[in-house]
Amino acid sequence: MQPACMTEMDSNGDNVMSCLDLDDNATWCEGCRKSQLEINKLKAEHDLNYTALKQKIISTDKLIKQYSAKCQETDAYKTQLEEAQKKIENLLKDTENLENQLKKSLQELEPLKKANSRLQNIKTQQDKEIGELQNKIQSLEGACKQYGIAAKQRESQLRKEEDMKKENNREVTDLKSRKL
Repeated sequence: MQPACMTEMDSNGDNVMSCLDLDDNATWCEGCRKSQLEINKLKAEHDLNYTALKQKIISTDKLIKQYSAKCQETDAYKTQLEEAQKKIENLLKDTENLENQLKKSLQELEPLKKANSRLQNIKTQQDKEIGELQNKIQSLEGACKQYGIAAKQRESQLRKEEDMKKENNREVTDLKSRKL
């Protein structure tokens, strides 16, 4: 004999099946037996559906947690991206400012380059003139030395001539004094 089952409401308001074991000897009518089989079948389906629903709820909960984690990760990446974009914008502004400063400096440098080139040309000319003047100085110094040597020789010759003249004058005076 199969247990007699009936549906009741529990304290949560859910339908609960409760079964009574009846003696095997008791006779059941055909309708009760069919009802009992139908109840057992429905109970098995209910258990299967409950288990499947429970698995779906668990997998849905895992999926929601994964989705939530991905959302948080995406939000973190969005924040990083926004910060990076702000840094890029600031760097682009800085780069633009530096480019403008560089252009300005290059424009200011152009006249200085021209002036430097002109001064280099003047310096080259002056170095050439200095070289020529040094050559003249050296040749003049050589001429001065030669004139100095010639002057000393002339002076020495003049002294000799002076000495000779004095000597001659003495001799003339001696001769005159002898003749007289």
